[in-house]
Amino acid sequence: MDLDEICSLIIKEKHRFDSRFSITDQELGSGAFGEVYLGADKSGGGKVAIKKIKKRKIYDYTVNKKGKVVPMEIEILMKIKGLDLDGFVQIIDFFEMGDEFWLVTEFFENSLDLNSFIKCQQGLSEKEALFIFRKICNCVLGLFNCKIIHRDIKPENIIITPEATIKLIDFGSATHIDRAQENLVATTLYLPPESLLEKIYKPEAVAVWSLGLVLAGLLTGKNIFAKHRSPYAVSCKKALEPLVIKCVRSIIKNITPTFSIQVKDLLSKCLNEDPDERITLKDILKHKCFSALN
Repeated sequence: MDLDEICSLIIKEKHRFDSRFSITDQELGSGAFGEVYLGADKSGGGKVAIKKIKKRKIYDYTVNKKGKVVPMEIEILMKIKGLDLDGFVQIIDFFEMGDEFWLVTEFFENSLDLNSFIKCQQGLSEKEALFIFRKICNCVLGLFNCKIIHRDIKPENIIITPEATIKLIDFGSATHIDRAQENLVATTLYLPPESLLEKIYKPEAVAVWSLGLVLAGLLTGKNIFAKHRSPYAVSCKKALEPLVIKCVRSIIKNITPTFSIQVKDLLSKCLNEDPDERITLKDILKHKCFSALN
């Protein structure tokens, strides 16, 4: 494809975008793979979120049903949309803009990420924490049942809407489970010890560890890694292992006495340092600590 053809395609995509959407300078968030801006659907669909993804930062591509090479994030979101799964951000459209992909998704008005929600609540009761945690686990299990792993489960990627529904966002690290071992890109501090030491990689065990850290945040009302930088660089993983272990052991040891034996048991099983002994997603949802919610 020569330069004129490339320019023609970019102009065509820009026209297709402009005919339906508009984008503002208001940044909603940023991460390792791109920035997210507020936009609008001109056809009456209200506000949207528009994620700009630099092609040079994309590590995982696939070929979609139309034979087009697209980031795995887009392919995963299209699959979720096709299965009509609940609890996840929904893709609206995507555009290839030269050296970027623009990903248009729904925007959650008046919603908060989990960290912001916890701060606003100034502490949750055990029952409230478990209510939210069960919803999050159901979302993650739904993905696993579809052979998808998110790989970046953390409070910043979990949205709570005014209707108290949970939405999992940012699928930049997501992939199909059978491809999960080909590469490992995630927020390093939320990886379990075995992944930091590059000893073993079991997708479900990794997800359960991340969920355990989310539960710890819900119970303590704190961002447990607030004092530490959250690097994505794989090269620094081994150096972080002692820090992560120290933080997690401290959480399990010092969890406030007001919480029940059952919830402490669940937390310990999610944050077991041995991946073979870690609780499964299905067994999390069967845990006796949820009996009070039924």
